[in-house]
Amino acid sequence: MITTTKQFDDATARLNQSLDHELVGLLDLICQELEITEAMFKLAEERYMNIAEYLGGNGSPLAMYKPVIHPQGSINTGTTVKPPQSCEFDVDVICQLVISERAPQQAFLDMVYNRLAQRGIYTLKRMNRCVRVQYESEFHIDITPGIPDLDQGPENILVTDKELGKWKESNPKDYCKWFKAVGRLQPALMYELLANERLTAKAAQAEPLPAPQFSKPVLNRVIQLLKRHRDLIYEGHKDAPISAIISTLAGLSYQYHVRHGRFTSRVEFLKAVVTDMPQFITRVNGDELAPNPRNPLENYADKWQTKPHRRRIFHEWHAQAVTHFEELLDSIGKGKQALFESLSNAYGDSVVKAASTRQAQARRALSENRAIGVTRDTGIIAPIVGTYSLGQSVVPVKKHTNFGS
Repeated sequence: MITTTKQFDDATARLNQSLDHELVGLLDLICQELEITEAMFKLAEERYMNIAEYLGGNGSPLAMYKPVIHPQGSINTGTTVKPPQSCEFDVDVICQLVISERAPQQAFLDMVYNRLAQRGIYTLKRMNRCVRVQYESEFHIDITPGIPDLDQGPENILVTDKELGKWKESNPKDYCKWFKAVGRLQPALMYELLANERLTAKAAQAEPLPAPQFSKPVLNRVIQLLKRHRDLIYEGHKDAPISAIISTLAGLSYQYHVRHGRFTSRVEFLKAVVTDMPQFITRVNGDELAPNPRNPLENYADKWQTKPHRRRIFHEWHAQAVTHFEELLDSIGKGKQALFESLSNAYGDSVVKAASTRQAQARRALSENRAIGVTRDTGIIAPIVGTYSLGQSVVPVKKHTNFGS
């Protein structure tokens, strides 16, 4: 496991804080560029609620099971990303039914499909575990029937799986609660700890530069970055690493490092989380599993046993993701162009350009007020404070230019 515990002085702390200011704000803006718009989210919600009303309406064979639709996956956890142009945004929902016995699972898939086909306004496709409702040039909604899992308890459900030919364990609601609880945890950063010590001792030599923050939980942002990195490599290929595995392993790695590590910077923390993801794969009799932390009977990597090439692809992709974060940290001292190229290769040129332009506009006021400058040696953003040792090497920005220009 990667864990940083080394001590450092004021100048090193300020340097690492400045490194975070160079990257965290930009990575956050990249994620904002990747998120679906609020209007698209509202439209998707409106559409699946309309479907729910129709499935449970008068004359529906599903009405007696009191169907309720609720989201699962990235919509639920807040980790959605816009797909590349060759792919479509998808919304995953559970159609939960009230039933006290395990009826044949294929029957419920058929009932959902036939009921929607009866309306005559949907473009439908039968999938392995769901019925897909296609909205051309917008998104698709994957509707997976689910029934209570009476053996496992309250929020556990059983969902359809045509390939397995049986009901499959799941628990999206408790998973979401776990994910959000992990996301509320904050890593221990050395420069923040040092600043707190200085303030407590009333020995601070200068006004501290505000700690850089993401506008969403750090866990959400790192998963969005990983998913975008995957999407650009595989462009919707059916064997690409699935989001549930990425989110679960990243969440477990995040949880471990928050509880056991101290890090020189927030970006170094992100690198540690990504690097150690495979450490949280469960290994049983030679098989690799990725269980739901709230229902270990649900294995997100269940296809790795029947399609071992998917396991290989996951590890190949993960190695590329680790290399990217290593290059990201290494590019800091090589100038903005090197950083721009590293980000563009991972997340797309247009997205990075849009994000960097927004960052440049936000910084204009600070630079014009001479609150921040750049270091002579590295060109990274730093506060202008003459009493700090690092401050002696920081010069004001004379004229603002766009990122990378």
